[in-house]
Amino acid sequence: MTVSSPGRRARLLRYATVALAGAVAGGLLTYGVMPESFDDAVPEELVGADCPAQLSALQRQRRQLSEELAYVKQSVIVEQEACFELRDSLSEQVAEVGKLNEQLAFYRGIVAPEQNLAGVRIHKAEIMPLYGRDYQFRLTLLQPVRQSSDAKGMLKLHLEGLKKDVMLALPLRDIALGEKTPALYEFRYYVEVFGQFRLPSDYRPLRLVAEAIPEERGLKPVSQTFVWAEILKPEAAEESNP
Repeated sequence: MTVSSPGRRARLLRYATVALAGAVAGGLLTYGVMPESFDDAVPEELVGADCPAQLSALQRQRRQLSEELAYVKQSVIVEQEACFELRDSLSEQVAEVGKLNEQLAFYRGIVAPEQNLAGVRIHKAEIMPLYGRDYQFRLTLLQPVRQSSDAKGMLKLHLEGLKKDVMLALPLRDIALGEKTPALYEFRYYVEVFGQFRLPSDYRPLRLVAEAIPEERGLKPVSQTFVWAEILKPEAAEESNP
C-alpha cells in the first residue's frame, strides 16, 4: 500500500499541467492556429446563404448548353439530308450522262464519216439473267447510214470459258433454249438480236465472242470479243460463278 503526501500531489499536479500545456502548444504548431469560428474555415462561395443563387446559375447554364446541343444536332441532321439528296442527284446525273454517251456512240456508229465503210459493226452486247443458270443475250449490230442496201448475213456466237480448269469454246447454238436455228440478220441501219441459253453446271464463262458473216461477196466477217464480267448484269454475277 502506497501513501502519498500533500507535497507530492502538488508536484504531480504541476507536472501534469506542464505536460498538457506542451501538448496543446505542439498541436497548434502542427496543425496551425484554430479559426475563430466555423464561418472563417469555409470559403465564402460555399456558405449556405449563396447556394440557391449558385444552383440557379448552374441550371441556367445547363439549359443554355442543352439548347445549343439540340441546335447543333438539328443542324447536323439537316446537313446530312442535304448531302444525301445531293449524292442521289449526282448519281442520277452520272447515270443520265452515261446513257447519253451510249446513245451518242450508237448514232456516231451509224452516221460518223469514219464509219461510212461497207460492212456491219458489232456495237454492243449484254447478258441478262433469267432464272438459275438461264440467261438472255442481246446484241446490237450497226451499218453506216450511207449504205444503199440492207445488210444481210449470219451471226455466230460462242462462249469461251473453263470446264474443270480446261479452256473450252461453247457455241451458244448448242446450249440455246428453244429452237436451235441459225441467227440470221437483215437490216438497213441497226438491229438487236436476242436469244436465250442455259449454262452447264460445271462451266464458268469468261468471254462472249460474236462474229457477223456478211452474205454479200467481198465483205469480210467482223468479229468482236466481250468480257463476260463486263456485259453481265450485276445481279447475275454470283450465279454465273459456281
